[in-house]
Amino acid sequence: MADLVESGRNWSGNERNVAFLNTADGKFAGVSALLGFDSPADGRGMALVDWDGDGDQDVWITQRNAPRLRFLRNDNHSKGNAIRIKLNDPTGNRSAIGARVTLTDSKGGKQIRTLRAGEGYLSQSSLSLHFGIGQADHAKSIQIRWPDSSMSQYAMVRKGHWIAEKGKSNLQHYQQRQKARPASESVESLQPRQITSRRIIPHSPLKVPNIPYLETNGNPSSIKTSNKRQLLVFWATWCVPCIQELSTLQSHKETLAESGLEIFAMNVDDLKEPVNQRNVALRRFFRKQSWDFKSGLATRDTLEVMDAIREVILGRQWTWSIPCSLLLDESGQAIAVYEGSPSMAQLVKDTQTLFNTGPDRNHAVPYTGQWYQAHYPPDRLAIGEVLSEKNMFEELDSYLAKIETSEVLLPEKAGYISSQAGILAAKMSVSLGMNLLDHALRFEPDHSEHAYAKAVLQQSSKDYSRAILSYESILRKDPSHIRATAALALMLAATPDETMRDPQRALELAEKACQLTQFQAPEALDVLATAYASSGQFSKAIQTAKSALELLPAESRKSSPIRGRLDLFHQQKAFFLDR
Repeated sequence: MADLVESGRNWSGNERNVAFLNTADGKFAGVSALLGFDSPADGRGMALVDWDGDGDQDVWITQRNAPRLRFLRNDNHSKGNAIRIKLNDPTGNRSAIGARVTLTDSKGGKQIRTLRAGEGYLSQSSLSLHFGIGQADHAKSIQIRWPDSSMSQYAMVRKGHWIAEKGKSNLQHYQQRQKARPASESVESLQPRQITSRRIIPHSPLKVPNIPYLETNGNPSSIKTSNKRQLLVFWATWCVPCIQELSTLQSHKETLAESGLEIFAMNVDDLKEPVNQRNVALRRFFRKQSWDFKSGLATRDTLEVMDAIREVILGRQWTWSIPCSLLLDESGQAIAVYEGSPSMAQLVKDTQTLFNTGPDRNHAVPYTGQWYQAHYPPDRLAIGEVLSEKNMFEELDSYLAKIETSEVLLPEKAGYISSQAGILAAKMSVSLGMNLLDHALRFEPDHSEHAYAKAVLQQSSKDYSRAILSYESILRKDPSHIRATAALALMLAATPDETMRDPQRALELAEKACQLTQFQAPEALDVLATAYASSGQFSKAIQTAKSALELLPAESRKSSPIRGRLDLFHQQKAFFLDR
């Protein structure tokens, strides 16, 4: 379940909230979009209450993702009237949970409400039962059946909010209590305070992939480490707070440099515009502002990498906003993310103190104390997993190259991520796919499936000599690996290089593959037929190929490659792989 949350998936199948309108003819109409119910947020609890006291019901909804609490105010313009009844039973069940109230309106129509303790998932709506009475100003009658089955009856009840107390013959008008405001609390103190920045600290320095960007001359590059800490500031020329922040950083540049901090301004203007055009605008803007920072142009990959870093620290629910900054330590690890503009005092303090004594989790929490458990190491695979999900395979390759095997707590997870990414990356670049599969084998050197995937990739790229060596290596460690057995048999029987062929061994391996599959796998029989043909036994090749075809579904037999090889065998010709 935690994996679902971390990956941004919805527990309930990505279902939106729904609302239906009773059309009074036995049918209901879907009005979710009209009323604002169908937001993509993951709704949980819901409570109905006339929050603003205007006679119609408003809705409070709790959600798993932000905003965690949503208020939907009912701004119904029909100006219909309503009667609300709050029950009171002084003899025991104080709130009269279980009572049933029947309202008969002025036209004889009836509405029935039952007072429940809890409605829906972890929710409790208002204990005042709500009845809409349209344009009428009164109801003909209200009947209450109390939890002990005793009855109360009230006639000609006017619109409004009433209290019905068991044992009393008259309703009492409900007076809404007003919350007193402390005398010391001024109007100004109730205004929301403006938050200029948010400071996010990981529990350990986070090793990050290469952060790519374009230099001012248009050449691709990546952020380089130095013996100083770096603040990577994302900004745009149209962003007033960004300009204010960079101007402040410029005026305090010497102080920041003395504390060991360098500034790198990463511009995010017009990512789709030509590089030359962006560079001209950037140089002009720097001259106008008299800035002399290191600078560069962000690309889509720059933002994707930053998104991955932020996602690993706080999760997926994040919308890009600027200004934002990334603080890197001397080795290029992320040690802080700032959303908004941090103060100069905070930057100096963080530069001088954050993780200077090693992986100190105290930086990541807002309170002091002692840790019950010893420090746990950072998850080096978290960013790798995100990069894989984003199909950023080149960045994943360079990131995995930085990670030592000893740094990985779960080598099987590292191997899985690398292997799956390698298989996908190979569709775009064989060499990149091979690199990722090499990482998988580095993390799990004895995992035969990683080695098999690499051998298949070598075979598909027609590197037959290396493929043969890879299949041989797999079978030395796992002699019963069926697919490697059949693949090596095919290689030795059908490789286009005559010097690498070994028809006799191919026959032995192919027969073993068929025995392991009880002669019921058409793929294994196809390899055996190829091996027979390679050794000149064409009658056996024909018979075996026919057996393979019979095991296939009837609709796929005509288009199967086995049919083409069978035709070759009838011509006394062997089958060979393409060069």
